[in-house]
Amino acid sequence: MIRVQFNDSPAVHTVEFDSTEDSVILTGDTLTENQSGFRAYRLNGALLGDYTDYTECQRHEDGFRYEKKVMEC
Repeated sequence: MIRVQFNDSPAVHTVEFDSTEDSVILTGDTLTENQSGFRAYRLNGALLGDYTDYTECQRHEDGFRYEKKVMEC
């Protein structure tokens, strides 16, 4: 388990975290759809990763899948 804080909210959520090369899946009871990007923290408060660019959000089983928004030219 880790904690995440979305860029547009002061709330911190404790979630299950699963990542691939280009996406992150978050599952947790307090999550709602959010497209502002987020930062992930270990339970001790240390920064695990900055996912500010992960603003594409899709429902996935018991949580949400986040991906980087692809800019088309």
